[in-house]
Amino acid sequence: MPGNISSIEANLDCQDSATGTFRYRGSHRQFSANKTKFITYLKQQAQDRKLTQSRICFHENDDSILQVMFVYHSTGHKVRMHVHTDKDEYLHIIEGSLSIRIYGEDDKVIETFTLSSRPVQQNQDQFCFVPRCVVHDVVIQEDSFFLETTTGPFHKSSTILIDELKPA
Repeated sequence: MPGNISSIEANLDCQDSATGTFRYRGSHRQFSANKTKFITYLKQQAQDRKLTQSRICFHENDDSILQVMFVYHSTGHKVRMHVHTDKDEYLHIIEGSLSIRIYGEDDKVIETFTLSSRPVQQNQDQFCFVPRCVVHDVVIQEDSFFLETTTGPFHKSSTILIDELKPA
């Protein structure tokens, strides 16, 4: 059954236990899944590994043109200031609340997008686009689950952590 987490879970390989990254190895034809089951699964995987994050990569491999990830970050998780030199990034909140801060040339915040799964109550967005070469970070206000979609292929070297560029 395509939407059953146990059938999808059977097709997950732990790609990186230090970051809680799993790769979906099942059929890359069509499938659907229940978000509640993924939320429970990712949160449990992070807790079992004593991590503040976990993710499932649904793209076939790092060379895939479309990179799709279901991501969990716990409250207080830090996504450091960084820039992607070769890919655009789309974030769609599923549950929780987070802010994407955009930085100017002087490392000052010039814009903040707060994504919340309760936009009617809080008048907040559910979707954000961050183009390549835009410096940003992410602040997690509460346990958050989101769909991250980017262009591929993935090259770790094209994500630059800004604090690593500054003198100590």
